[in-house]
Amino acid sequence: MAKSYRQRKLERIAFHESGHAVVAALTGIEFTKVCLTPENKVCDSHGMIVMGSLKLRRCPDWISPWNWNTYQDRNRAREYFRNSICMTLAGPLAETLHTGCWQQDTRGEDSDEALAMDSADFARDAYSSWTPKDSREYVNRLRWQMLETLRAPDVWAVVKVVALELVKRKTLNSSRVHSLVKRRMLNSSRVHSLVKRQGTRKAGLRVTRLEADTKFDQG
Repeated sequence: MAKSYRQRKLERIAFHESGHAVVAALTGIEFTKVCLTPENKVCDSHGMIVMGSLKLRRCPDWISPWNWNTYQDRNRAREYFRNSICMTLAGPLAETLHTGCWQQDTRGEDSDEALAMDSADFARDAYSSWTPKDSREYVNRLRWQMLETLRAPDVWAVVKVVALELVKRKTLNSSRVHSLVKRRMLNSSRVHSLVKRQGTRKAGLRVTRLEADTKFDQG
């Protein structure tokens, strides 16, 4: 029997939020829960209906430039910003893979695209030679890297099971998502290394050159 419009929409949003949640779990971005809101409609700042959300925990203090006392501190912040961008882009990319149609978010400053660019702008503080163009190129590289990561059979299997569980329960806490991720992955370290390795190979090529030009002053 054909699925209703409401059911198809719920599944589409569930895959979107599952993409966010799974990549957050794989990269260490802390969150409290992921949820669908099919009954209690929530409006964003533009008055549009939001059908799902990932509730993130407060960002760690050490990502702020004034807390960078060593080169290692700056590198840790770079990794956090990279993971944050990947997690943000993973939502619309997972929705794209599920529907087979490229998803174009039109919510302006509240869109995942805008949030990813915001993270890239913050990351510019960690790369002193970066320009706005470098930020845009970095986000685009991470976008294609995440698309390939999500398309990997083992990763997509995790996204799918979390999405279907989300459709059933409407809300999953962080512990439940992590449990599903660990249960469905044949080798969790292999999937995690897939995310890290592709970031180094694809997104990190220009970063490596920029890092070579960046001399961190510990004074």
